[in-house]
Amino acid sequence: LGRSGETDAALSLYESVWVGYANRSGLKPTTRLMNAAIDACARARPTRTDTALRILGEAMEGGVVGDAARLRPNVYTLGSLMSCYARSRDADGALKLLREMDDRYGVRFNHVVYATAISACERSQPPKADVALKLLQEATSDPQIEMGVVGYNTAISALARVGDWQRAVQLLDEME
Repeated sequence: LGRSGETDAALSLYESVWVGYANRSGLKPTTRLMNAAIDACARARPTRTDTALRILGEAMEGGVVGDAARLRPNVYTLGSLMSCYARSRDADGALKLLREMDDRYGVRFNHVVYATAISACERSQPPKADVALKLLQEATSDPQIEMGVVGYNTAISALARVGDWQRAVQLLDEME
């Protein structure tokens, strides 16, 4: 539903699963369902970052049910949340989430999460090109992360948006 622009319907379905489970008359909430709800928030216009954060917090606490239904976020959960920050041009929120992922949530980031954080820097007003480059360097220096062309292109775009064509060309050369 969220992918087809029906954010309210997606969130209503998500909430109904929790209520049904609390009343012992429905399905048990899953991380996959939580991810779909957070993704719907990321795709909404305007982006519903506060709702996504509320969904994550409540799901980690077990919603209205408590410990029996606690959900653990995974890299897809936090990737969707990172998309909320990127789409709402909130580089600071994206960076905060990136720094908390491992410690707070026990989730290791991947190239997609890094590329999305770089995108948040590129989209912010004004663009945070230096931070985007730092994130790209961080990702490429980690042997467990294979940074793809999307991360590089987004960092190049951030440099172009601030008029730093020399470093953009240099980064393009590094890609080849």
